[in-house]
Amino acid sequence: MTLSKFLRSHSSFESIRKQAKKLVRQVAASDPDAVARVHAQLPAPILPLSLRDAQLVLAREYGFAGWQDLRAAVLRQEGEGLEWAAAEAERAIHDNSVERLTQLVREYPALLSWRGDSGESLLRFATGSLVTAAILTGSRCSHASNAPSFS
Repeated sequence: MTLSKFLRSHSSFESIRKQAKKLVRQVAASDPDAVARVHAQLPAPILPLSLRDAQLVLAREYGFAGWQDLRAAVLRQEGEGLEWAAAEAERAIHDNSVERLTQLVREYPALLSWRGDSGESLLRFATGSLVTAAILTGSRCSHASNAPSFS
């Protein structure tokens, strides 16, 4: 992994998102620098470059394993607001971390009604996971003895 960028303390998630879209356009226009950046991060890129792959390239350039890690870091820098909490909650759901999700929901109750870019609610995102079971059943799950009851 070649680290070529440093995340500035004033970077916004919107600017990072625009960088990914710009990279897609640059690769489509056969910009040699953009193509080289992609090949440095993705050994066998599929062209035309998808936005998802452009996001992965950017994340790796900034020293992160993936887009969600970069997104969480930038949102954290912007302040521990609801977007940051939602990104952290998505990670907790992905990692089946009932304790972390419980903590986030307690600190940010608005997460229960939060909707992502796709319009999907956080609870819908978690459908089928251990975390959802813990949230919906309170402390019935053995891993979720401290899960809050939201009834």
